[in-house]
Amino acid sequence: MNGATMPRMGRAGVHDRDEYGRTPLHYAVLDGPEGSENDWKLTDPAEREEARKRTTDYRLANCERLIASGADVNAREGENWTPLHFAARTNSPEVVKLLLDSGADIDAINGRGETPITIALGSTKASGTAVLELLRERGANLSLKGDNGVSAIQFAKMVEDPTVNHILGL
Repeated sequence: MNGATMPRMGRAGVHDRDEYGRTPLHYAVLDGPEGSENDWKLTDPAEREEARKRTTDYRLANCERLIASGADVNAREGENWTPLHFAARTNSPEVVKLLLDSGADIDAINGRGETPITIALGSTKASGTAVLELLRERGANLSLKGDNGVSAIQFAKMVEDPTVNHILGL
């Protein structure tokens, strides 16, 4: 990890936690290679895609290493977010797939009453629908209501996006 998002953890073990209760795997799903914090400024579509691929490859390598070393894919941080919740906010279906293949709970509810699929629903405008499609294909429960009382189906109806509704079969 480049240390940009994980400076306090230093050379942490896979089960160590920082002051927010996050493990190295929580950070690995979000972290990027050195300099990637400026990728959002890229305007050329080819450069953006190249940067996305570079970041995805970096995340995958770190996540694979941590999981192979025994990292808990269902570890919950201080607000009950799992690594999958964080990964659902990204445009990185490859990382989401790795977590699911490694046993991540697809329907975990965080401290805000959100599941990974409701987080992906809220991120489709910025990140695209690839993660949403993957979670749907892998069997995310669309009717599950979190502590906020809202299911993915209800949230999708509030979003009113025809592409999202099609993916969810609404």
